[in-house]
Amino acid sequence: MGKEGNVGPIQFGIALGGYDDEPEITDRLLRTVELAEALGLESAWVGDHIVWRDVIVDPMPFLGACAVRTHKIRLGTGILLLPLRNPVVVAKEVATLDRLSKGRMNFGVGVGGEQPKEFEACGIPLTERGARTDEGIRVIRALWRGPRASFSGKFSRFEDVTIQPTPVQLGGPPIWIGGRTDAALKRAATIGDGYIGYLLSTRRYRESVRKIREFAEAERRDPAEIGFGLYLFTLVGENRAQARALIEADLTRRYAQSFEGMIDRFCAFGTPQDCIKTIAEFVEAGVRNVVFRLACSPSELPNQLEICAREILPYFRKDSHVP
Repeated sequence: MGKEGNVGPIQFGIALGGYDDEPEITDRLLRTVELAEALGLESAWVGDHIVWRDVIVDPMPFLGACAVRTHKIRLGTGILLLPLRNPVVVAKEVATLDRLSKGRMNFGVGVGGEQPKEFEACGIPLTERGARTDEGIRVIRALWRGPRASFSGKFSRFEDVTIQPTPVQLGGPPIWIGGRTDAALKRAATIGDGYIGYLLSTRRYRESVRKIREFAEAERRDPAEIGFGLYLFTLVGENRAQARALIEADLTRRYAQSFEGMIDRFCAFGTPQDCIKTIAEFVEAGVRNVVFRLACSPSELPNQLEICAREILPYFRKDSHVP
């Protein structure tokens, strides 16, 4: 899931986020990333929150561990809440991760806002999150281009600054923008390398692709340069009814709100054939990078991941099934 994400066959990844507080949680997650690589998935993404309802490991040190435990799979922040962090420090951290992984980093960025308490705790006004993200991305790109960077903005100002080591990837890791608002879509179209949607229906995803392409063309940018990804909450079960109940319960707990009657619009669940049908509809809507967000406990992750790899991925790796 690199800068070529909008070209070629459908790619698959796995997203890791909040879980119960188990002593062995980091080992479980590391083994999951290793398993994803062994099963042939193209990417693994680690979520981010400073303050959240579940336990969430910090993505930067955890991705460092992933980098030395894997060899082929691309690794990414999925997504990093950039407005909560100093972008100069982030540029240094991600460049180091790109070195550790030998050029396998993706940099997923978002504005956050679901948990106002983390903005309060970090001393960042919630109303500034969009502006800080836009400026932060420009700061990071300037530092990655090197060898010396200067910047004068509302939140960051510096002259003749060099960060070392520089990233392995020319110009730095590809930047994927997460979100659902028009501001996020415009951000992806103008300063991002790709877009990652989440909790979207196929209709809304198709509309998002159209808007991103229009925003890009308005900036005289080739829309073909932009990758299109989707965080897809997924659960394979014995049947659709059973899986619906489980995935609805997982999302309700995770986001502390009811998802009754909403699951069918933006989740893949049921038998492998049910999931294939849903994924195919998103592919038709423009998705080229499917990132599974498996709606299960850490102990169930390996089994769910193996089922997806064995029963779902082969369908989309046949040329006849790729639009």
